[in-house]
Amino acid sequence: MEHIKNSRAAKNKKKPCHQFQSSGACTYGESCRFGHQRQTSPHSPAPAINDETPLQNIDQATIEPMDEFFARYPNFQYKRDASFWAEFHRLSKQSKWKKDQRREHVADFKTAITHQFNNTFGTDETSLESWQKLCRILGVGVPNTLKESRLRVQRTHVNLVDLVESPQTGKKAKLFPTVEALREYTLEERKVFPREEAHAGGLLKMLLRQIFYNHKKTRAEQPTRKRVDSGVDLGTCFVPEGSTQSV
Repeated sequence: MEHIKNSRAAKNKKKPCHQFQSSGACTYGESCRFGHQRQTSPHSPAPAINDETPLQNIDQATIEPMDEFFARYPNFQYKRDASFWAEFHRLSKQSKWKKDQRREHVADFKTAITHQFNNTFGTDETSLESWQKLCRILGVGVPNTLKESRLRVQRTHVNLVDLVESPQTGKKAKLFPTVEALREYTLEERKVFPREEAHAGGLLKMLLRQIFYNHKKTRAEQPTRKRVDSGVDLGTCFVPEGSTQSV
């Protein structure tokens, strides 16, 4: 009899709401047909997906924008717990894209990583839960107020790509002591977050505005702009003192 009850309970258990797990909030509220359970750890890797499993056979609650991006290339064995940029560079090398082709794929990749940020942290710059999640992922404590949560994020030097990758790879984003240290890392790793992206939500736009606010005023003092073959302008990696760092 107990076995029957357990079977029924397992059958009736709701699948997790991906939107709620990503941002701590759900558009549908209590009427949502999925369960609202928080993830146990902010740095737990995303559920594993076998490289050979077709995307349509994967539980929809586990599919992320980056999964959808790499699923466009069926001959590429995407490592879901690896760095997004590392996987993109590996894809580019395997595909042997020409310069113009690579530029087109880079544009699609930047759109996907922007959607990944929106899915993970939300889009509302006035959401306390979104800022608290940023604080939690960064490991800087979780304040109870919106103002203090914003301040802690703004005072942190972190690569935005590392920050977005963290929940999926399970690796904590590295925090840097200075802007210069972050800039050197960003240039070396070529992890540059798109400065202007049409799909960026309000939260991401606010972070990017903070990052680049003083860039124009200090542009003359910065080194000559550098470019890499990925088509990403590394000159945009500059982040002013006191702001969250760019990738």
